[in-house]
Amino acid sequence: MDKRKKITLSDVAAELNISSTVVSMVLNGRAKKYRISEAVEQNVRRKAKEMGYQPNSLAQGLRTGKTRTIGLILGDVSNPFFSKIASCVEKEAARYNYQVMFASSDESSEKFERAAQMFLSKQVDGLIVAPTENSEKIIMDIVKNRKPVVLIDRIVKEVPVDYVQIDNKDATYRLANLIIDQGFKKIAYMTVTHTLSNFQERYLGFKQALDEHNIPFDSSLFYEVDFFNFQKSVREGVYQFLRMGIDAIYCASNRIGTQVLIALKERNTTLTEHFTVVSFDNPDEFKLAYCPVSCVEQPIPEISEKAVEILMKKINKESDELMQVIIPARIVIK
Repeated sequence: MDKRKKITLSDVAAELNISSTVVSMVLNGRAKKYRISEAVEQNVRRKAKEMGYQPNSLAQGLRTGKTRTIGLILGDVSNPFFSKIASCVEKEAARYNYQVMFASSDESSEKFERAAQMFLSKQVDGLIVAPTENSEKIIMDIVKNRKPVVLIDRIVKEVPVDYVQIDNKDATYRLANLIIDQGFKKIAYMTVTHTLSNFQERYLGFKQALDEHNIPFDSSLFYEVDFFNFQKSVREGVYQFLRMGIDAIYCASNRIGTQVLIALKERNTTLTEHFTVVSFDNPDEFKLAYCPVSCVEQPIPEISEKAVEILMKKINKESDELMQVIIPARIVIK
């Protein structure tokens, strides 16, 4: 084959002895819609890459009115949970022949708004976002612009919009029950940004577990970490709780859990049958911890895949049904 010749869909199809229509469906991200097998999809993508096929993005955009890009706004890309979400979303979007543009809000509504406006100005076909506090108006503006948007990790109760999240209340309830049943009663609870829906639900699950075991809630054992002075704030909270003679710490996020373990190590405090730490999320840092930490493990690939799937359905106008998906999480006992 003449290497100077521009490779076409027909060339790829001829090499695989399949129709150019199938190749087009795969490379335009419609393999799932038309139930093309994963094996065929992988073969097409591998052969297209091998042959150096390059789609004419400008022509495609003019023909379809789409840029084949989506915007992804996450809370904090330094958080292992969000970095894994970003990786999984990018991988899944590629299956639909879509590129992902990234932005981090750093939990700031102002930065969230700027990122959303930037993506809208760049004509992305849709957005996947983790909303911040006070982002209701911004989300509503995206909806009013008729731009498909899917929320992940947190929701905005005031706005009817698609979302994918785990059952935060149930997961926290089950993990709290685990340590209460093990005999821990004086449990400190450390959270962050308590006004976000996911953290509110986690707190409700924790409170329910206490109530069902007739353990009075002690407000002095509730601690909200300063997001913008994170490490110092966690350390101060841990030292305060140790002076109070607690026997357990429930960490409402992986970043809190990691910093709690660091603070405890600084004080030479180890986890025993009389003192424990549990956490929401299961970051890789826990594998290196000097003591086992039971935790809630979120199904990050499933969350990401479902969010992209819903967004693609909305972009391609395959459904106008409101899709609000809650996925169960797994309790990891260590």
